[in-house]
Amino acid sequence: MVKSVLDSFLHKLQMRRWRKAGDSVTVLSLPVLHELRRLAATERQRIDRFTGLAAARLDAAQRPASVPQAPAGSDWVHRPDLWSGPVWPQGVVNPADRFHLGRDAKLFHDAKTFDLCLRQVPGLARAPYGLVLEVFGFDGSFLSLVVDCPPESVQGLKRRHIVQVDARVEAEAPQAGFMRLNILHGPNVEQITRDLPEGPDMTVEFDLAYHELNEKRIDSMWLDVILDRPRMNRVILADLVLSRRPRAEF
Repeated sequence: MVKSVLDSFLHKLQMRRWRKAGDSVTVLSLPVLHELRRLAATERQRIDRFTGLAAARLDAAQRPASVPQAPAGSDWVHRPDLWSGPVWPQGVVNPADRFHLGRDAKLFHDAKTFDLCLRQVPGLARAPYGLVLEVFGFDGSFLSLVVDCPPESVQGLKRRHIVQVDARVEAEAPQAGFMRLNILHGPNVEQITRDLPEGPDMTVEFDLAYHELNEKRIDSMWLDVILDRPRMNRVILADLVLSRRPRAEF
């Protein structure tokens, strides 16, 4: 109760200060005005972020929950945040290299000159959300979406496991690319690469039995979805589900 009253008091005090600042714009010194504008821009970003996430969550609450179906024999299944719920930001134009999309996804590219747009859109396929990527000019060699797997993805992970990715990828024009599974074990990273099969619905398997993994030192796992020289194309990553299962013993 005390905290609620205090929060209300502080909120009213802050609003009163901004109203006073607004009334004093014509008489404030330029250094003070610059600093207040910087503070206002910071507050605006926080408010916009909250407003966007709140609206997306309220919209998502009206949609039926979608739990990914686990392939037979799986002991772990996961649909990343980008496809399971609203993220912030939900759209961006010309993102820089290493741009974050929600908590567990990042965008990498090596382009110097580019014209591209990303949007998270609800209800494109089985998943509650999907990602639309529109690329126009692009002078780089690759564009990569890196998806971090949660800690439970590597709990009990062994070389006898098969990691599977089920995805729906649609493209207006043929688009070459591949998926790369990365497993950090000790100081080393094991990388397993598979070409993107012909879509739109695709299943990619990574059999760990053929790779030198230190099972006692496995620390984390992540997936790269890499597009090779994307240009003048519209690619939709409508769904993506990761799972793992132990391979059959003979």
